Amino acid sequence: MNSVLKLSFKSKKRIIISNRNIEFEIVRDRRDHTNLIGLPVSEKHENVYTVSDDNQYFLFNRSGIKPMSKGQSITLTQSTIIKSYLFGYLNICIYPKIQKKIAGDQLLIDILAHYKQMEVFNENVFDSLELSETSLKYIKSCRTTKLINTAAKNFIKEGRI
Repeated sequence: MNSVLKLSFKSKKRIIISNRNIEFEIVRDRRDHTNLIGLPVSEKHENVYTVSDDNQYFLFNRSGIKPMSKGQSITLTQSTIIKSYLFGYLNICIYPKIQKKIAGDQLLIDILAHYKQMEVFNENVFDSLELSETSLKYIKSCRTTKLINTAAKNFIKEGRI
């Protein structure tokens, strides 16, 4: 190019640029976008998601974007999202299910089910602590058996049960 051409797009709706055998046509059309219909996007929360239909599904994660096919299963982590597109429009977002923090009786049951190490019960360890209802019930049962779960003891000492 040996010359610079300056064009103003403010006044004309259609501009044709020609140079040798190349022709560009720029059409400027301002439409009122307030009349567009907002398409609803539904949300799902899953731990494991299996693609069940023929929509276009894409997995978004730290590694980038990956297309998914029908029947494919993905375990969702905190940094992953699956988006479904129907006819080029986003229609479903699948997010990872956020687990609730367990506390009280449920936490104690979980500790006793998964941590099996026991030690000799010493009641003096708990004398200076302010104990919850759950802790008091468990300590009462430990007095009769003379044993306490090590993990449960640590959680009670930390005030987490």
